[in-house]
Amino acid sequence: MKVYLPLGIERSTRVVQKDQNPIWNETLMWYLDQELLDNSSFAIVKLLEWGTKIQNRDFGSVEVALGGAAEKPNVMMIKKNQSLRNNSLQPTGASGIEEFTLKENEAPQVPAPTSTTTKELSNKKQLFQVRVIIIECRQLQENNVKPVVKTFVQNFNETPLHLFDQFITIQIEMGLVYDSPGHAMISKWLSLYDPVNLNAGFKGYVKVTLCVLGAGDRAPDLDRPAETGDLESNLLQLASVPAARTASLQLYIYRAEDVPQIQDDTVTPFTAPPVDPLSISVDPSLEVNFGGRVLRTKVILGDTNPVWNQVLCFPMQEEGTTYRGRVLMELRTLREPIPVQKIEDIPGETVKKMQYFLPQFRYGLCVVFYSATMLADITEPIQFEVSLGNYGNKFDETCKPFASTTQYCHAVYDGNFYYYLPWYDTKPMVTITSFWEDVSYRVACTNTLQFIHERLKKNLDTLKTILQPHDPLVAVVWKKLQKELVEDCKKPLPALDIQKAVTVLDKQLWKLRVRVLQQIGKAAEKTNWKTPLQKLIPKVEGWLNRIASVAVETQISIPDVMIWMLLDDQRVAYVRVKSQSIMFSKDGPYAKGRLCGKTHTLFLKGMQSKMNYDPIPAVLRVRMWMGRMADCADFMRCCEGRIAVYAETYENQKKTHGIWGVMDLMPHPNFSDVTGQVSLPKDTFQLPTGWQWDSEWAVEPQRRLLLDKETNYSEVIQEVYENQSRQPSRRWKPARVPYSNASGVPAPRKEDILCPPGWVFVEEWKVELNRAVDDAGWEYGVAIPPAEFPHSWNTAEKTYHTHRRRRWLRKRFRNLGRETQQNQMAAFLQLHLDIKVKEDVWEYAPLYGWRFHLQRQPDDVFRRRCWRRKLAPVAPSLVAPIFYLEGSLGVEVGDRQKKKKTEAGRKDEKEEVELEPPASQGLLKKNTPLLYCVFKGPMYFQLRCYMYQARDLLRSIVKGTADPVAHVSFLHLSHCTHVISGTLHPCWDETLLFEDILIYGDPQGTAQDPPIVAVEIFDYDSGARSNDFMGRCICIPMVCLDLNVRSIPRLQKHPITRNEEENGYLMAAFELLLDRKDGSMGKLPPPTWKVGVYTIPKGIRPILRLMAVEILAWGLRDMKNYNLMVVNNPSLIIECGGESIQTTTIRNFQEYPNFSINVYLMKVYLPVDEDYSPPIELKVIDHRDFGYKPVVGQATVRSLSQYYCNPLEESKVHNLPPREIDQLQIMVLEESERKEDRQAQHLSH
Repeated sequence: MKVYLPLGIERSTRVVQKDQNPIWNETLMWYLDQELLDNSSFAIVKLLEWGTKIQNRDFGSVEVALGGAAEKPNVMMIKKNQSLRNNSLQPTGASGIEEFTLKENEAPQVPAPTSTTTKELSNKKQLFQVRVIIIECRQLQENNVKPVVKTFVQNFNETPLHLFDQFITIQIEMGLVYDSPGHAMISKWLSLYDPVNLNAGFKGYVKVTLCVLGAGDRAPDLDRPAETGDLESNLLQLASVPAARTASLQLYIYRAEDVPQIQDDTVTPFTAPPVDPLSISVDPSLEVNFGGRVLRTKVILGDTNPVWNQVLCFPMQEEGTTYRGRVLMELRTLREPIPVQKIEDIPGETVKKMQYFLPQFRYGLCVVFYSATMLADITEPIQFEVSLGNYGNKFDETCKPFASTTQYCHAVYDGNFYYYLPWYDTKPMVTITSFWEDVSYRVACTNTLQFIHERLKKNLDTLKTILQPHDPLVAVVWKKLQKELVEDCKKPLPALDIQKAVTVLDKQLWKLRVRVLQQIGKAAEKTNWKTPLQKLIPKVEGWLNRIASVAVETQISIPDVMIWMLLDDQRVAYVRVKSQSIMFSKDGPYAKGRLCGKTHTLFLKGMQSKMNYDPIPAVLRVRMWMGRMADCADFMRCCEGRIAVYAETYENQKKTHGIWGVMDLMPHPNFSDVTGQVSLPKDTFQLPTGWQWDSEWAVEPQRRLLLDKETNYSEVIQEVYENQSRQPSRRWKPARVPYSNASGVPAPRKEDILCPPGWVFVEEWKVELNRAVDDAGWEYGVAIPPAEFPHSWNTAEKTYHTHRRRRWLRKRFRNLGRETQQNQMAAFLQLHLDIKVKEDVWEYAPLYGWRFHLQRQPDDVFRRRCWRRKLAPVAPSLVAPIFYLEGSLGVEVGDRQKKKKTEAGRKDEKEEVELEPPASQGLLKKNTPLLYCVFKGPMYFQLRCYMYQARDLLRSIVKGTADPVAHVSFLHLSHCTHVISGTLHPCWDETLLFEDILIYGDPQGTAQDPPIVAVEIFDYDSGARSNDFMGRCICIPMVCLDLNVRSIPRLQKHPITRNEEENGYLMAAFELLLDRKDGSMGKLPPPTWKVGVYTIPKGIRPILRLMAVEILAWGLRDMKNYNLMVVNNPSLIIECGGESIQTTTIRNFQEYPNFSINVYLMKVYLPVDEDYSPPIELKVIDHRDFGYKPVVGQATVRSLSQYYCNPLEESKVHNLPPREIDQLQIMVLEESERKEDRQAQHLSH
């Protein structure tokens, strides 16, 4: 409904959908200002239909006199049964408007925010008033909260540009409030966060009303009720929350089919009967409601099969994508004669039946971290956390603490490109116990169906690789597929008879699944392998889709397992694992999760993604197990190492006046955790129930420090800064700290710096001049007391400068003849946890929080050593004791609080009782024991990567071509190929050898689930700090445990992706060979060494033959400008298989666009197998001044088979593809030929 006043202002009600008797109950208000109503005033009320073929279909209008309202202000004027008329003042036949009221106020009220007109503001100082009203709070997380409600009013005299960029203390931008309707946000919810620790999660919600008013703005009506009480729909995003905590739910709406066609008389009851009774009307639009927000697509007029192709985006906070609780609900569909939208109470009998599904059981979750690789250059210590719902979340104070986090660890360089965590034979473990409903039978059913689906898909993929319909392999592959599918379909699904809490949906799903499997099994038995291949494949695909449709289970109430990567208690990356995929089941090996008790690879996702290169934060190789506590004996059978549980504390000391002690150690306690923040004395540790001490406190062997930040580096630049100072108008002299590092920490003189063991200096000290310094390498600054050094440095010397410094550098190399990487690794692995070491083994650092090291340096001020004490279970048990460590070790926080509590049933008597603090609050920082899985020794493997070529890489926007290089990462090692310049189809023809790879665990498990090989391709740029990322592919190596039965791998196509889009493919093969260290690897020597690389050996490398490529290059046409310059002197370069030829240069492209020589012959060795044939690349370069030759255009001929012809077969007619040339180019060619004829005639004369 729309209402018009003579003032020229229009007001509209909301749209009431699907209602023949609409009720609005809305108030529309106008500001009259100086134009008051009189006896001649009237209003026009129009009734319109929304979303029809004719936009805003007019049902009619009515004029309402406003004279009565003008004569009697503040009195309601009720108008009933107003008849609607058309433009000819004839009745439309509609029943009209039943009732509405009018009222004029003498003192005009402030309009609703939706009707306030925003005015333009000049950027000069003005008066503004800011109002903040705290209305309500919900879900406050702290205990003993005593909230105080306050109203904030403050006046400002500022420019709009400056004021609107400021924040209220609750972090809402003022400009956002002022730009809102009515310059106000009324009854909006804000989520509360700790500003110091945003990753601790939200602390509750607060409802506020915000107003930012300028001079002359009317304040809104703050007493009016809120439009809706829905928290989600009125929830605003805090400006202090980083972008990493936000997410966007994107719903892609493509099309709809068979939308019901409704007759006009059922849609538009107010209009007269339609002239054509057969006419139909449907104008579909899709509406989506999510989190209190409603979005709808555009209206498609008169189409029963609408096509929208729109994306609906719902912004939400990051907690909305993780666990935020559970809701128990039931969905029913009932047939009623007249459905009515209503809300009723659930009968008591139904609620009692629901209690039958509520009993919970104790579950155990254990994760063993085998490796963490492909890390970036991270200086902070890294920690991983595992959570299941709220269980295991170290930032959640509502649950008991668990051993859900790994020990802090620093990343180590792998010698090429990435970093890894040096866990080696001591793998960290985490355990969590939780309580959930019994969903084992549902998990068993869906896991069984997924196993059948995966095995059928694997056989189908093998069937699709057969190209020839009459290939004998068709019968072999089909018989294997048929046999396995029939066997799988005959396996019984877990029965529901013995289950207690079974729903109606469980019973119906079980019947449907059994029926589908029976039908597929019978159809598979009847199908013969002689059926044409083009009919077999669609039939199997249909079976696959039917199994996938019934394998979905919606009643698994256990949330996903989350693995978080933490840096300084900040969550930076995560990965999800479905709980049913790691769930154990007693119903057989097919009923348990496919990842249960198996080592597998997980790729973490970053909290924020970049535009071009979205790096993998980390690659984890883990073994996970989850199940009922009664079944945890199965976990002990699949655990490959020895479990060790330790309590840990660090003894800290500081050097004061040359003496080590605890003086001036604050704020760091004498004994603390690894961060140095939490006090953990030895005598305050508490034994968990069922555990006892197994040894005395002992110093831990400093194994992790043997692999310092220089591990795997072959070249290091040693630096030291020389500092000088002076008084004004005086000469320079050595400063009070003559030598220091870049941060100003004192360092020894450069002459006193010794070369570390295993290294050798290759040059003398020299001053660095390749930066912003003067000719002598000095940079100058002014130090403001009490600072010792300036905060900024300048190149030019001034008379007021008081300090200067210069950087001395000296390069050193690792002495490979004295200590190799293998020897260093062997020494590292020989230090086991059971070896006793001296208690005077300390680790040192110049500042607390820096990376500690074993070798003491002159500038070290802090030192610490790690004390550990082993725990053991009191008595053997059928249940794994590691699952009983929740809320175990910790320190009591202060004195126990005392509260007065009235006991139930005693109204007249109060007594003071001492309340036990919750377990999570009685433990300081939730310090829990550390769990490790210790292996006896590794198995040695060798990985061979046969990198042949990459195809169809995405070109650079700037260069138009690329210089690709591939970085190959496998566990804790990585290598790279050589750089191929100027191509998008690089052919490396190189073998990368990864020797002495340490893999822990059973080799058979490695063969079943091998570690992945990650290949990342970059565009190499020697002049840039970083290379442009071109794509990534994930490959699985072929594992060989016995060289006597080794099969030669075959090059395969691996898709390359970038930003989830395909970007070419990689032709490569990977094999992982077990090296038993018995000399058996001598049977398989390394490939041939040629031009600095290992080539691909025969049998894997494609067979080549000499071929001739004949090119007819006539000329160039339609060349566009390049870098705003006309292409004037182009030439063509043809490249194929490492060979290239170049045509003659066209001297004046605008006048004569043809080459002087048109036929070219290129001899090249090409593979016999067409799948390996390289493409032909065509590049056009422009010869410009000063030798500049940019690539101004290029094309690729990918398939060479269509151009192949055998010159010895003269009788055969070769079907060459037609030349792609249009009529315009033919006319240009004919004109060029005529011009050549005229030039030839002129020369002959």
